[in-house]
Amino acid sequence: MFNCEIATNKFPEKFVNAIKVISDYPILKIRNRERGITSGKAGNCYWNSSIISQTFGGETIFGYCISNVGDGNYKLYGHGCWLNPEGSLIDVTKVEKDYRYFLPVDEKLVLNGKVSEVLRDLYFVKTQDALDAAFMDMADSHHETFISTHKCKENDSKYLHVKKDRSEYFNKLFLCDALPLSIIEHYFPLPKWKEKIEQVWYHCRPFIEEVTKDSFIKYKCRQTEPFLDQLKRFNSRTTIGNKDSWLEMAYEEGGYDFCFGMWKGIDCTWSDPRITNTSIVGISTSSGKKIDDYQFHEDVIKQHPIPKDKKTKNLLKTQVKQLNHFGLDHFSYRDCLILSNPFLYPHPRLVKKLGIKNPIIDSPIKRVALAKEAI
Repeated sequence: MFNCEIATNKFPEKFVNAIKVISDYPILKIRNRERGITSGKAGNCYWNSSIISQTFGGETIFGYCISNVGDGNYKLYGHGCWLNPEGSLIDVTKVEKDYRYFLPVDEKLVLNGKVSEVLRDLYFVKTQDALDAAFMDMADSHHETFISTHKCKENDSKYLHVKKDRSEYFNKLFLCDALPLSIIEHYFPLPKWKEKIEQVWYHCRPFIEEVTKDSFIKYKCRQTEPFLDQLKRFNSRTTIGNKDSWLEMAYEEGGYDFCFGMWKGIDCTWSDPRITNTSIVGISTSSGKKIDDYQFHEDVIKQHPIPKDKKTKNLLKTQVKQLNHFGLDHFSYRDCLILSNPFLYPHPRLVKKLGIKNPIIDSPIKRVALAKEAI
């Protein structure tokens, strides 16, 4: 499949059966592109794949990399690959090994919006220690957000541990979340919260759920509601139905990242440092070009026809006029349509034309969702 080796038989039957809830595809062994312009920075797989497919054709395939964390316990973390026009699936993100095990899923992610999306981590474990490690893994992620946004000294994080028999989740695919003590101690310091600290701990307890067809496996990243405002809102409601864990409340609202509001900005795409610090830094071995030297692939242009409806076209015309007033180079109608597509990350060529040197608080335009892909 996709000109890749099928590797499903390398994994235990219980694990293979468990992951069928998120995908009917086989597990693939995908090769890594090690050099050239189609080899992007590590940790930027979604954006690498989107930019490469806009440049050279094909499409982005999202899914999960499968990591054996020891003793038959597995972590699945979100990943994006490039399906090139010839039908081969290629890993365009650097990795230490020359291959990864990848499970494609039929999901599209919003990479260009005030609220963006990533695939959340999933786990399959057989022991309590491995399950605790999954909670710790999630707490570490939130701890990194905390020290980055609060300019704190980095230290080892610990999560709010709740002793409970969770053997019902062994040998099942599950998602979870946990808060590090660093966040709890910062926002609810003693002695101010001494009398209510047990209540705070109760609301901050870890959250876990077996993955089903209805689970929110996409993590929504939202900055429009600052973290403190979210805390006040959750604390005032206390429960959603019988859900009274703040982490679970964020999940029930559609799979939101509880701590993402710590980041400053209104627009998740344009306030992120990668908007001006592109993850595609290689040089083409055939042409010597950089990524922002390339035009869009013809397939991308065809996917964004100019609207015929007069009202819609006038709206587009207004946005193009604003871009040409703001930018350093000429913007066409199709440039505006592509820049508005929620499923296409802003191409470095367009960012360069805008003349933006640093991340900005909000999007430079009001997105016009007119592209076929955006409907």
